[in-house]
Amino acid sequence: MLNIEFPASLSALTRSLANLTGIGLLLWAAVVPSVAQAAKEPLMAEITMSYVDVYTGPGKGYPITYALEKGDQVELVKKRTDWVKIKTKRGRTGWVMVADINQNQGINGEQIAFAAPTFESFLNRRYELGFGLGDYGGADAINAYVGWRWTRNISVEAHVVDVVGDFSDAFGYTANIVLQPFPEWRISPFVTLGTGEIKISPDTSLVDTEERTNTVIQAGAGVYGYITSRFVARVQYNNNKLVTDRNENEEIDEWRFALTAFF
Repeated sequence: MLNIEFPASLSALTRSLANLTGIGLLLWAAVVPSVAQAAKEPLMAEITMSYVDVYTGPGKGYPITYALEKGDQVELVKKRTDWVKIKTKRGRTGWVMVADINQNQGINGEQIAFAAPTFESFLNRRYELGFGLGDYGGADAINAYVGWRWTRNISVEAHVVDVVGDFSDAFGYTANIVLQPFPEWRISPFVTLGTGEIKISPDTSLVDTEERTNTVIQAGAGVYGYITSRFVARVQYNNNKLVTDRNENEEIDEWRFALTAFF
């Protein structure tokens, strides 16, 4: 069994998290295609309510900076979860709640009907991006992943994990196939199978052992738990088999908990 101690240095964990964040963003950019948007007429709305509060950001924790009044016309710039960014004719910008803007109308009298993210949005997702913490062979680990949903039941994912210990560091990556047999369940199980590599780097000042890189064969299972808007929780167990040049291969048990955004 691989014995990697929990990192004693908070700065080491911070560096690991920063590294994984960068890797996750690079993976995301590689997986999600860039789609050019054709130029189109801006979507306009006319306020028919007595007033609509405008926030500085997309959340109730942001302050209300001003209010739109009945008869005002605004451009609907973009939507983010339960919020819509608006721009007034005088150039002022801000964010209003989808529930509020839906109670008004377009400048031609048409009904505005922005759909807020729901569980149906999760069922129809195409991409996932997740970050989390876990236990890797008895040591704490930081992990990140991106996923592309191929069919309703099958996804393809890329994972990275970083483990920092008192006596050794480890960094690994895998490519996985995920089978989700009951995607319509709010607590939905899945199984996964993947392969990749892990590099184990002992601290040579403490341990007289050379670096080694092993092929990893990974089998796992877990559950999704729908939370709200664009986020789900994901709990996962993996059995990692490290292929070595010795008589016996090593097996490492791994637990992960991740917060996942879906699109």
